[in-house]
Amino acid sequence: MRPKILSQKVTEVTHNHPEGLKGAEAVSLAIFLARTGATKDEIMSRIVQDYYALGFSLDEIRGTYQFNETCQETVPQAIVAFLESNSFEDAIRNAISIGGDSDTLAAITGSIAEAYYGVPFKLKSRALSFLDHELRGYYREWEKYFKKTWPLKKFISLTKFINKLDKEETYNQFYVEFYNFLQVYLMDL
Repeated sequence: MRPKILSQKVTEVTHNHPEGLKGAEAVSLAIFLARTGATKDEIMSRIVQDYYALGFSLDEIRGTYQFNETCQETVPQAIVAFLESNSFEDAIRNAISIGGDSDTLAAITGSIAEAYYGVPFKLKSRALSFLDHELRGYYREWEKYFKKTWPLKKFISLTKFINKLDKEETYNQFYVEFYNFLQVYLMDL
């Protein structure tokens, strides 16, 4: 699978431990699945099947979680922070709320959440205002490249629930995500 090979090539430059490679691969897969229209249940299922047990909630670990730089003690927690979220900002707040290596947790969680939800226009604009002219230029070049497939990405994120609205829980999740989708993508039109 392409995401697996790419994550290994990029990660092995700085993280050559098998657990580091495993963590990077799990995050890459979660991002790939989120970007290609998988539901949270589908993402969780693949991560549990191939990488980590996610049988805990943030509420269960919040009181005892401590700083830990290992992948096996940050990647699962970051993925759960995403899975328990209902928007990009909520995902980041979830990650930070458990403490520990908060910047790493938020970076991992945010990368998955961006692929799944997108970033709200106001939040993106505010973050970009902190970059100097040169860095904003790099961002704009990346954005031009990425926007070539933008309409397809928007469509995929709207269709991930087709034929999956048979349970009330799934319908409620669709409703929240569709509302958030409108908040993110209507501003980009």
